Amino acid sequence: MAVSAPGLPALCACPECDLLHRRVALAPGARASCGRCGAALYVAEPPPLDVPVALLLAAAILLAVTQGAALLELHFAGNASRTTILGAVIALREQGMALLAALVATTTILLPWAELLLLAALLLPLRLGRVPRYFGTAARWLRRLRPWNMAEVLLLGALVALVRLGALADVVVGPALWALAALIGILAALGSSVSTQALWDWAGAVRDGEL
Repeated sequence: MAVSAPGLPALCACPECDLLHRRVALAPGARASCGRCGAALYVAEPPPLDVPVALLLAAAILLAVTQGAALLELHFAGNASRTTILGAVIALREQGMALLAALVATTTILLPWAELLLLAALLLPLRLGRVPRYFGTAARWLRRLRPWNMAEVLLLGALVALVRLGALADVVVGPALWALAALIGILAALGSSVSTQALWDWAGAVRDGEL
């Protein structure tokens, strides 16, 4: 987070080890790194917000498809059945695994939406040229929630089920599985472009009238 004081250069803290650094002018496209741990501190200027906002919109659409459409469709002896994420949660609860059902629902349904809503609450006001009062709190919660994103684990589980069930029945990959694969790529791009330091850089640029 960059801070300023009259007559003093701006300072920024390393997001990994909290070591304070003096901000210096950088060449276009250059990036400053922490002198202690090597983590990225800031870039020459904040990148435009249009790309992160577009990625956020794409992630929301893909997440809705992932959670609403079928992951897999099974065809066996003339019968067909489809599996969704919510259906899997309900099936786990009905089989007496309520704790596992709650864990799956939290990590694959609730927390992904919480992360996207926090990103929207941060990026959209910045895109409109203002820094909301809750900015610091929302940025901290976003950093805490990100490690709990389980999209990759869900995709791995679906692929394992696809391989195992393929020997017993005809399995058709549903649209949700394709959407999930695309969602993982979008979230990776969103995570790399919207770091904690980038958020504070955008906020500082908005306050200075540079965005």
